[in-house]
Amino acid sequence: MGPPREDVAKLTQLGGHWLILHRSQPVATSTQLSVFATNQRRPQYSAQPLKPRLLTKPQLHVLLGHAGSDAIDQLSSHVRGILPPTGSAPATINCEECLQNKAHQIISRRIGHELGASRPFESVAIDLIQLDVTGYNGHRYVFHGFDLYTKLNFVYTIAKRDKATLLKVLTRLDRSIKREFNTTVTFLIADDEKGYGITDDSARAYCHREGIRLQIRAPHTEEQNGSAERSGKNLIV
Repeated sequence: MGPPREDVAKLTQLGGHWLILHRSQPVATSTQLSVFATNQRRPQYSAQPLKPRLLTKPQLHVLLGHAGSDAIDQLSSHVRGILPPTGSAPATINCEECLQNKAHQIISRRIGHELGASRPFESVAIDLIQLDVTGYNGHRYVFHGFDLYTKLNFVYTIAKRDKATLLKVLTRLDRSIKREFNTTVTFLIADDEKGYGITDDSARAYCHREGIRLQIRAPHTEEQNGSAERSGKNLIV
């Protein structure tokens, strides 16, 4: 064995930490000891400057609180560490947050959650859909019924959307529900189509005779073009 080595420091355990007492220092109290974390490296700081970051305009659009394209273009000229962004910022029509923030008024057409339904076929939503191509039977429209409770769909094709045709298809839908499911419709949710009429030979009068309440959705507006920025008024959702 060689000669004993000289002590460099003494370790003292205190409260789960190891304390180092340098040999040249006099014995001190626990409050005067220097504490070192033995299982953690000292932080190292690089003297090199950060590399410029390359971000796309869609990323900067979100990071800057949905800034516009012109503001993002000026970013690299006024901020260090940002390269000229690539791509193009999303238009207002493509950003849900921008649409809602720039709209003066938000009109909700989703009224199913407001009325609700406690039983099958209590509330049925109906709508007319114009076909892009005339059907094989010469019909140009689709009459679509949707039960809010069971999520069941009823689809009928119709040639026209005049008063007589809408009365016929609405009567067919109501009688089909009564015959097949042995229940009655309480609410019909529909657009305010002219074909529903107001006379005794109309679909609206049929609903009144059968005790069906016709609930009219919020009307379509000229601002329903998908862009709150162009309209500057209403946003239909």
